[in-house]
Amino acid sequence: MSSDDPQTPDDHRGDATELEADSPQDGAQVQPDSGESGDGTNERDVDADRVDADRDDAENIDPGAVVSGADSSGAVYSGLDQADGSGAFDSGLDEDADDEDEDDDDDSLWISDESDQGGYVEISRSGPGWAMSRWIISAAVAAVVVIGCFVLIPRMFSPSDSPANAGKSGAPASEGSLSAAPSSAAPTLTYPEVVAQSGPVHYWQFELEDAGGDSVGEAQLEIGAEAAVLGSSAYVGGSGSVDCSGTWGSRAPSTLAETPAGDFTIEAWIDTISNRGGPIVTFANPITGMMPDRVLYVGADGRAYFGALDQFGTPYFAMSPDTVNTGSWHHLVATMSSTTGLTLYIDGNPVANEPAGTTVNSVEGYWTICGDAPSGWPSDTGQSAFTGTVDDVSVYSKALSPEEVKAHYDAAETS
Repeated sequence: MSSDDPQTPDDHRGDATELEADSPQDGAQVQPDSGESGDGTNERDVDADRVDADRDDAENIDPGAVVSGADSSGAVYSGLDQADGSGAFDSGLDEDADDEDEDDDDDSLWISDESDQGGYVEISRSGPGWAMSRWIISAAVAAVVVIGCFVLIPRMFSPSDSPANAGKSGAPASEGSLSAAPSSAAPTLTYPEVVAQSGPVHYWQFELEDAGGDSVGEAQLEIGAEAAVLGSSAYVGGSGSVDCSGTWGSRAPSTLAETPAGDFTIEAWIDTISNRGGPIVTFANPITGMMPDRVLYVGADGRAYFGALDQFGTPYFAMSPDTVNTGSWHHLVATMSSTTGLTLYIDGNPVANEPAGTTVNSVEGYWTICGDAPSGWPSDTGQSAFTGTVDDVSVYSKALSPEEVKAHYDAAETS
């Protein structure tokens, strides 16, 4: 072996064996060879001690730790302690490696510090997953942004969550909400409110405080001394009614003279059991004649009649098929239309029609409740006044539609 070649621990053991083989027999004196130093120390023994010390250091290294060093010849070694903790390690520098392999650092996971520190090379490990981690982090941030834009932010500003819209999604507003859910059903109107919506020109409700008062017009009634104002009414919530005795003294004429023309409607509630009947509502001029121009009455047969004189004084009338003197309240509506003629309604339903009655005589006169005998009209009983109770009489300067008539009757049923 050449003295220039680096020696391994096994080489030192071989040298020791050769020394023992070449040692002189007992009594022979051993002369120091050329390997002995000037102070008598054997250089080979020193190298062997260094190798043993390096091996001991390697045994104390944690598994997976980086180790580095140099042997006695000055050669640099480095590597990782094996995972089994044996203390053995692989050399980071191969004496037989080519110069190209030693310079190929770009593909290695290990980064070396080339600074010269007394023959040692510092080895450090770079993070092999850092590039991938950066992509994962970027993707996660992008996902959060997308979710926030398309899911969370719209939910935060959803109009269905605002207090102003609470109760519109169909679920009831929770307790403590700033606003209660509006009711989907329209408020129920009373009978007088429904009548007022149809726009009457006169409306007599026979209230106890003002029995003859016109709540929408100026046609005040003069209640006869023989009529009685009652506290009961045709419908729940009503304010009163008038009981007519069938005598001249129970009539209630208006104090306002007027000249109505064109379409009109008469509406009233009646309750009677009399076979004598009589006029319920009339419009006439007591000076010019005794036959009313417009009349709603109960005939001797107990049925309801509605008549009107046309512009030539010809009478036309409509008659109910059934009697109304049943001892219970009935809702009577009589309309005159220039297109449909005379129509009579009982309790919200049309029961008779005279299509020829499309005109009406236009004269000055007065409206009268419970009075003016229907002389000359069919089934005339000769009564000068009505026998029975009357309530909520209204007059319109138009013909109410069938829908309006039905709405009036339904409103009284629910009042």
